[in-house]
Amino acid sequence: AENLLAEVFELDTYAMQQKHLEINGNLARKIRKNVNGTRSMHFRTGVKLTALDNRLFESWHVWKKTIVSSAGSNFMVGFVPLSEYS
Repeated sequence: AENLLAEVFELDTYAMQQKHLEINGNLARKIRKNVNGTRSMHFRTGVKLTALDNRLFESWHVWKKTIVSSAGSNFMVGFVPLSEYS
């Protein structure tokens, strides 16, 4: 589970940046990790929808590991628009 969470949550890789550049050109793409010492990430990306229409998406992602019992643990993952970050 930990490796799967890392694969899903890790957006700041060379391969992901190159894919963004190929699809969206030089539109914005900014990732801030461990914001204020927490397990959260701010993700801002520009997306080319049509030749004349671009959009900017901003989101706040967070995760938490909880121990359920001696049998194992669970991971909670959440994301909301960046405007909800406080």
